[in-house]
Amino acid sequence: MSTNTTNVRSGRSVRRLDLVEPELSYHIVGALFRAYNGLGPGMQEKHYQRALAKVLCDLRIAFREQVSVPVLFEHQHIGRHITDFVVADRVVLEIKQGDFCSPDHIGQVKRYLAALTLHLGILANFGSQRVVYRRILAPVHDS
Repeated sequence: MSTNTTNVRSGRSVRRLDLVEPELSYHIVGALFRAYNGLGPGMQEKHYQRALAKVLCDLRIAFREQVSVPVLFEHQHIGRHITDFVVADRVVLEIKQGDFCSPDHIGQVKRYLAALTLHLGILANFGSQRVVYRRILAPVHDS
């Protein structure tokens, strides 16, 4: 999990042991800003999603859209959720149109992470004045 990243101001390599998927999440966040800046505020979520898919393609970052996430009850499949993106088979990316991240949205991403056995989710809100994102780590369960 340790990785080297480059400090933008100094150009020096910095070792960060506390981040999950730092380089990939850096590129995802850049894609979020590119999509938002290209469309501007006030668009529907589906338009931000389409723009984001185009940006990820342009950046040659592998992703899947509208990924089915199983809902299990007592180890039996009883339904499914759909997440917006799974990027590089390592990061759940859920987008919302609006100005804030609600606890329900954060819980939703955590459930996706648990069901897909991934470690990092990014919840992005395309708001009226900016895009805001939040990195969400998978819940840690004691064995």
